[in-house]
Amino acid sequence: MNKRFVSWCLLVLAIWLLPLVAQAAPLVEKVRVELDFPQGRPSPVLMERMNASLSVISEHLLKERPSELVADRQADYRRLIGEVAERVLTGYSVEQVALVVGPETLVKLTVRPWGPVVERADVRLTLSGVSTDMLPLLRADLGPLEAEVQALFLGLSRDAIDWSSGAVKAEIRRRVETRVPEFQTTVDISAESVPKVNIVLLPIGQTVQRVQYQLFSLSIPNVLMLEEKEQIGRLAQSIRGLPVQYAARHAPELTQWLATKTADTSVAKRYRLTPDVSVKADADTQVQIRLESDRYRFWAEGYVDVDRKDDNISGRLHAGKFFSPQNEAFVEITLRPTEMDWTVEPGYAWHNGPWLFGAQVELGDQETYWWVERSFANTWRVRAQVHPHDNDRDITLRYRLHEFLSVEYVAGRHEQFLRVVGNL
Repeated sequence: MNKRFVSWCLLVLAIWLLPLVAQAAPLVEKVRVELDFPQGRPSPVLMERMNASLSVISEHLLKERPSELVADRQADYRRLIGEVAERVLTGYSVEQVALVVGPETLVKLTVRPWGPVVERADVRLTLSGVSTDMLPLLRADLGPLEAEVQALFLGLSRDAIDWSSGAVKAEIRRRVETRVPEFQTTVDISAESVPKVNIVLLPIGQTVQRVQYQLFSLSIPNVLMLEEKEQIGRLAQSIRGLPVQYAARHAPELTQWLATKTADTSVAKRYRLTPDVSVKADADTQVQIRLESDRYRFWAEGYVDVDRKDDNISGRLHAGKFFSPQNEAFVEITLRPTEMDWTVEPGYAWHNGPWLFGAQVELGDQETYWWVERSFANTWRVRAQVHPHDNDRDITLRYRLHEFLSVEYVAGRHEQFLRVVGNL
């Protein structure tokens, strides 16, 4: 009886001491996972995703477990981790699981794809609601995105494309929206032997709704550019649909792009004209293209003066030749059909940016007058003119409505009137 009682006491004591013995053994405090791919090594992005998934599983099975217990039952843990890993890593077989047990336990898995791996991917980049003419500009911002997407798939088991598509889509969106934050991205991946990746960029925020476009010149008559006006206008309209912030950020690039396209037109080449382009990005974007020559100036204008009795209809032809970048010699012929009269006025002009200083001689009366002009953004122009022989002077304020029509107000000592100007 006493022996039996002693045996029961020893058994109870052993059970009571067992947790203390277990607690005395060091616990697994950290679990680290390493993946080895003898064949078909996936991209670092997908490797990280696989590693993260297996780390969660391994930590759940091993963390806070007594290291001695894990070491004693190592075969069971290897088998269990291998079985779960094969379910998680679709498209791969787990060939071997190795454990290095300690406070920081290492789980090393050797995995192999079920079949062939991805050797290339077809990547297509498209725009939604924006002209394809803007693709080169966006590609410059996105850098080697298409090559990077290719690299995400290289070495991946073909049977793992479906499983990995979520991580690939997230990575593509992250890269695109970091580089062009004015766009959001949708990604479609077709799980084939050669994956097809369709990346669609969609503008966000306020977009360019309308493009107001002007093409004009003071070097040749505007009527000579009618054919190219439509062609260049279609290019200017390509800006429509872009996010306003993106168009404003890339105004220099858009300006250079339009200048290059304009310089390549037949009218620019034929008359040796250089484009000066202005792009003001907004919901209503303003595009002005001015084609000028550094060799000559040739223009014609017609005038209709409102509420003026004498000489209220007239026209003027200007023909000038630059003998240096800033100095122009010219002749102007003014026609007055109501009076059946015309005058010839040779002159000289000095060009200095938006300023223009000049002097002319009326051959009929042998009288000289001088003037100064200042242009503002190719739209407004102020001109002051002085006739010393009769102490007369006037100031003209002109506003360009479009390429072929302007309106100006003339204020002189003896009369003030409104003038409609046809820019031929």
